Amino acid sequence: MLHHGLYEQVINNALTGELAEIPEARKSVAPIDKAEASKVLAQYLADVVQKGLDNVLDNGGDISAQIGLTNQIVDLIQNTTQEADFAALGVDWRAEQLLALLRETDPRLATGKTAADIEHPETSIAQSSLFTGAVHEPQMFISDKEKDYLHFYCAVRSILFKLTKGDAPDISQMNARVRELLEGAIQSDGIEELFETGKHISVDIFSDEYLDKINAIPLPNTKIKVLQRLLSQAIDEYKKVNRIMGMEFSDRLKQVVDEYNNRRRDEAFANEVFDDVAEQLAKLLEELKKEKDSFKGMGIDYEEKAFYDILKAVAKKYEFEYSDEKMIELSKRIKNYCR
Repeated sequence: MLHHGLYEQVINNALTGELAEIPEARKSVAPIDKAEASKVLAQYLADVVQKGLDNVLDNGGDISAQIGLTNQIVDLIQNTTQEADFAALGVDWRAEQLLALLRETDPRLATGKTAADIEHPETSIAQSSLFTGAVHEPQMFISDKEKDYLHFYCAVRSILFKLTKGDAPDISQMNARVRELLEGAIQSDGIEELFETGKHISVDIFSDEYLDKINAIPLPNTKIKVLQRLLSQAIDEYKKVNRIMGMEFSDRLKQVVDEYNNRRRDEAFANEVFDDVAEQLAKLLEELKKEKDSFKGMGIDYEEKAFYDILKAVAKKYEFEYSDEKMIELSKRIKNYCR
């Protein structure tokens, strides 16, 4: 019996009889879109074939009988289309599935592992699934505690990867390194402020002491997050006085972050990516520090430097030459005029 609601269901013979008894005003029926017909009918046929294969088992058949029915369907498609390629799509009678295939250079082979040792996800990768949050399904929500575990085990994985590049790992060395990671994660000394949503950092982030704390963070991914948050805050503050240079540093930060995100997708868990991006962000923070102090050697103050950068940008945009001396003098006059 049909219930009220939205449908995208192929009308079969059974539905035709039910729909005939329903008034036109209560139903909406439309032709199958020609462009989507193959996909729509294939999905419908998949349900029909699955029910048919289940019926084979229910009536005492085994997997050989199911393969026989499957190959009959493939043969029918081949005979109808007259395409020889469909002959190769028949299911092998051994009734097997390919689960994994390793590269010839896969490092796991050197440790005695085989493709059969690879763990598979709880949800099949051979079909799409809609996660509804039901208790019997894998849960998509990750708690903060689980995130901490994830970061920790990723760090341990990185250590093991480095240690196993040469000889077998030295257990004492590995344990010592893990202890260092734990100490570094616990003794944050103010760095944790960065991860409190919306909290403004009150310390001098450009001080040598604070920068040393950042450089001492052992986890590259955590270091990247810290540097990104620091730079975002510092650049936002700088833009309030010097918008020209603030926007330039903002664009440079975005470029590094975009590159980081793209490389993470291509080289998942590659420690070299983390180290390289962390180094780029640290360098950008150092350059921002130098830029903020650059006015000191120019004979102008912090605000006059902002006017100087505006004049320099205008000169560059409209391609006219204006000496630094003249721009410095003019920036002083502009500031006095704005008072």
